[in-house]
Amino acid sequence: MQTQKEGFTNLYVEEVKNIIADRKGKYMEQTNTHLTEKDKKRNYIFYCIDAALFQLGNAFFEPNSVIPSFIGSFTQNSILIGLSSTIRNLGWFLPQLFVSNYIQDKTYKKPFSLTVSFIMRASALFMALVAMFFGRKSATVTLLLFYFFYSLFSICDGLSGVPWVDILGKIIPERKRGRFIASYQSIGGLLAFAAGFFIKKILESPKLNFPINFSILYILGFIALLISLGFFSLIKEPPSITKNDKMNIKEFFQYVKNIASDDRNLVKAIITNILIRGFFLSMPFYALFANDFLMLSQDVIGYFVSAQMVGYILSCNLWGYLSDHKSNKTVITLTGISAASTPCLALISAACFKTGMNNMLLPIYLVLYATIGFTLSGVFLGFNNYILEFSHEENRAVYIGMCNTLVAPTTLFPILGGLLIQHFSYKPLFIFTTIMILIGVVFSQSLDDRV
Repeated sequence: MQTQKEGFTNLYVEEVKNIIADRKGKYMEQTNTHLTEKDKKRNYIFYCIDAALFQLGNAFFEPNSVIPSFIGSFTQNSILIGLSSTIRNLGWFLPQLFVSNYIQDKTYKKPFSLTVSFIMRASALFMALVAMFFGRKSATVTLLLFYFFYSLFSICDGLSGVPWVDILGKIIPERKRGRFIASYQSIGGLLAFAAGFFIKKILESPKLNFPINFSILYILGFIALLISLGFFSLIKEPPSITKNDKMNIKEFFQYVKNIASDDRNLVKAIITNILIRGFFLSMPFYALFANDFLMLSQDVIGYFVSAQMVGYILSCNLWGYLSDHKSNKTVITLTGISAASTPCLALISAACFKTGMNNMLLPIYLVLYATIGFTLSGVFLGFNNYILEFSHEENRAVYIGMCNTLVAPTTLFPILGGLLIQHFSYKPLFIFTTIMILIGVVFSQSLDDRV
């Protein structure tokens, strides 16, 4: 048994030694011979359309607004209402490490991704049907069925996430990934922004009663997601360099342990990610702080949402340029600075309120929400591109799965933030958030940079 473990460890060490440029160059040479220039251009366009339409479709299932509003029509239980965001986030993060073991020895990842993605789309359709046929009959049955399909929807999204990013790493060259992600984030952001007004119009329409109005939203989301899947199916995937041996669960976790032990830079990237995600401690509470402490009316929330989306769209191109022409480490560091500025701006607004500078409150808060958009865009682009950059083909799926699953506990940060407000107040929460993020910014300086 000891000999087997030593042999396994030695095998992994040999793989680590081959991470550098020769391995990457060899891989790109092998995979690119299977794709013509026309294939590469089609892949780029189809992948971008797939991702943009996916963002549009997700806008109709938004876990912080649309879904809670639907659930709130059946119950006033805050736990059940807040469960939508937790399910969505955990469904995305938790399965990824486990699915990485399943797909890492497969030459082609696309068939698995297509299968679970189709189940995700089917779940979206069933959510619409549940709302339509049970929404007026039984609140209990509606909630049980809806949360079942919503959970399936979220889990399948998480299962498809690893192969989707893995394929992205194969077909999009390293120096074009920043621009690619920036492109689909910008287009998808604009589509989601327009969808927000459409959603508002449907929900306010006197001709569309509850729950038909929500059924229509879910059907529209299903259609957008199904079209996105159609474009993904048109992508030509080059073969992967894979490991010949299939690991059982025990061997796989030993493999993960060896990666964490030997690749200290990966561990530092995960720690940095968790620290910067301290941003989410205060995320749900800025609007409440504006209403309760700064006495801003609820009417301005619409401006906050618009400012956040503007920040998101504008930052995409900035992050994409820096990723391609500077480094993903730079993107991560600047994203951390953006994240730290958000609670700082909340504290500045409190100081303005105390000194009677009320005319400054709304402008400060608009900038605050713009920084939220900057951060949300930068976290996704910076960390995903960083992992793709420093992983290699045989273990790319495992690296993606490790990074996403190990940051899953950060989805519970808003609950911790709520507890801090209950026991202290808003200001200590904002100060704690700022300190945690700044530690992450400092820690990001220890990350390896692009050679």
